[in-house]
Amino acid sequence: MIERSRRTYRNNHPKEVSKLNSGLLRDGAVREVTCEGLEHPENVETYRMSEAALALGRSMVTIKRWIKEELIPPPILTDVVYGYKHYSRGELKLIAMLLAEHERQYEYFHYTHTVTINRIWQGIEAYRKTHL
Repeated sequence: MIERSRRTYRNNHPKEVSKLNSGLLRDGAVREVTCEGLEHPENVETYRMSEAALALGRSMVTIKRWIKEELIPPPILTDVVYGYKHYSRGELKLIAMLLAEHERQYEYFHYTHTVTINRIWQGIEAYRKTHL
């Protein structure tokens, strides 16, 4: 009975296509950043937290909550001028791609979605090993 009502609901309310299917919604800015393991600062296209939120189509509160709940890794790049934390474009593109895949099946991103969470963490860890 419940399964039929869900199917009826989905038939009457088709799932929207993820706005992240075409990638990030905004560009970042090239900034001089550093992180542990870098010998000297580098110029990299990065996103501050507020810019990352806009690029992913989310609010800054949501991004901060995801980091606090360990749904996504925190940024590790630090702006040498102001000391703000940043995501690189590559990191954010990876998060956007995995969220778009997730949104094909689910309406929201929650701490119980461990498969997606693990994919994001493993993907970011691998990216950082090869690019930072």
